[in-house]
Amino acid sequence: MKFLKFKKGFTLIELLVVISVIAVLAVAVLSSINPVEQINKAKDTASKSDASEILNAMERYYATFGCYPWEVDAAGACPTPYVYAAQASTAVGSAVAVFTELVNKSEIKTQLQTRVAGQTNASAKNNLILTSDANQLVHVCFLPSSKTFLAQGNGVADGTAGTTHVCVP
Repeated sequence: MKFLKFKKGFTLIELLVVISVIAVLAVAVLSSINPVEQINKAKDTASKSDASEILNAMERYYATFGCYPWEVDAAGACPTPYVYAAQASTAVGSAVAVFTELVNKSEIKTQLQTRVAGQTNASAKNNLILTSDANQLVHVCFLPSSKTFLAQGNGVADGTAGTTHVCVP
């Protein structure tokens, strides 16, 4: 009796089936992780952190000097007697004087001003906006790009219809 010798190895069909199964699993994992959403969420988290730091700096400035940076007169002093002046919705890019004043008084570091300046492009989704309301409460807002932060949106900071910003506080 003769024994047939089998060749060791995989057939082309077996290899194609294994590669197909691995591809399906990879697509399933990538779709559940959604890397683009994770990147957008990271950018929104950084914007929220920057907004909180800027808000804290403005409140420290107010506690120290008795007025907000945009209320400083041409001589660099707060008006006397103090009268609250509401800050209209203003994009950070057009509020350079506010940040210059905060840096000059050591309320924020130059690195934060430089990082935020990169977000002032009008087409940037994370454009920071300084606002205040009738209750004399200052807000720093941004337009989020991730679905998670869009769901947390709590205000329309720049008056643009259909855009919901995330505002701190």
